Amino acid sequence: MNEFIDLIGWVLRVLMFLVVVYLLYYFKQYRFSLLFGRSGSLKTRADHELHSCFLAALVTLVFYVLFQQLLDYIVTLPIEEVALRQIYYFISACTSASIIITLTLLHAVRGCTFAPVARFCCYFQLLAMILKTVQLIVHGYMGVVAFNPIFSILILTITIVQFILVAKYPFKIFMTNKFARES
Repeated sequence: MNEFIDLIGWVLRVLMFLVVVYLLYYFKQYRFSLLFGRSGSLKTRADHELHSCFLAALVTLVFYVLFQQLLDYIVTLPIEEVALRQIYYFISACTSASIIITLTLLHAVRGCTFAPVARFCCYFQLLAMILKTVQLIVHGYMGVVAFNPIFSILILTITIVQFILVAKYPFKIFMTNKFARES
């Protein structure tokens, strides 16, 4: 079961990377402002939505990849199993908090309004943080393993829903432009 969840996690990371690359490729004229832009480059509501969706995709991708590497390393540390579990779930909960904080700060620095995509990413990360904190308490401190399968499925579901949410905007733009070219 864990191998399957890990495989799905890596597939979602690759797909999220493709979403970020697609946004950078498709919006070539905005490439520099997507990465380094300030609030002056955001003139329309569509610009705000584009930047917000790009920030949500980029932050989600970067934090998933970086923190997954950290969590994989933590598992290999030669320390007591109970302490290892506590560190693992604490860092995992901190990952979700870091995503929320970083996304909020980047929107504030850029002067960009939160698109619904970015807002829902924060909501899903808050839910994931709560689940990871519950898992820290239940499995890390109390040693109860009954919540593990439910926890894994819920975190996987949150990750999949968040990917679909982030990928929806580029897909909508792609389909709109495809149908516009055909007609």
